[in-house]
Amino acid sequence: MNPEPVPAESASLRSCRRRARPAVPYLYLWGGQWMVNALLQYLWMWPYQEWVWPVTAIFALFFSLLVWARGGPGRPSPADAGWILLVLAMILASVCLLQWIQAVDPFFAIIFLSLLLSIAYAVAGRFLGLPLLGLGLWLFALTAVVCLRYLGYAPTALGFFAGLSLMACGWMIRRWNAG
Repeated sequence: MNPEPVPAESASLRSCRRRARPAVPYLYLWGGQWMVNALLQYLWMWPYQEWVWPVTAIFALFFSLLVWARGGPGRPSPADAGWILLVLAMILASVCLLQWIQAVDPFFAIIFLSLLLSIAYAVAGRFLGLPLLGLGLWLFALTAVVCLRYLGYAPTALGFFAGLSLMACGWMIRRWNAG
C-alpha cells in the first residue's frame, strides 16, 4: 500500500504553512492586545480612554520583543525586522496624523485597521489556503455590517473580533503544523 504521491501544489502549501509557523506567538500576543483593548474601552468609561490603546500596545510590543530576543520562532534578519518595523510605524503614524489633524472620524482607525487586516487575510489565503481567505471575507463582512448598522459599537466589536481573528489565524497555523 503505497500512499499516493503528493501533488506539487499541496507540497507548496505545506511549505508556506511551515514558514508561517513562527508568526503564531505574535498572532496570539497581538490578538490578545486587540481584545483586551476593546474590552477595556467598553468596560472602562473614563476621561482618558484614548490612553488604553497605547498602554496595551506597549505591553504587547514588550512581550513580542521578549519572544524575539529569546530566540523565539521567526527571528527575522535585522534588515527584514527594520523594514517590517518601518512599514508598521508608517501605517500607525499615518493614522495618528490623520486623527491629530481631525481629517478623519474617531472611528476611522479601528475601521481602517479592521479592513486592512481583512485584506491581509485574503492575501495570506493565496499562500496559506482558503481558510484564511474565508477569515478575511468574514472580517470584511463584519466590518461592513458594523459600519453600516452599529457604528457606535465599532471600537468594541471590531477590536474584539479582529483580535479574535488574529488568535484564530494563529490557531490555524499551529494546527496545520501539528502533524
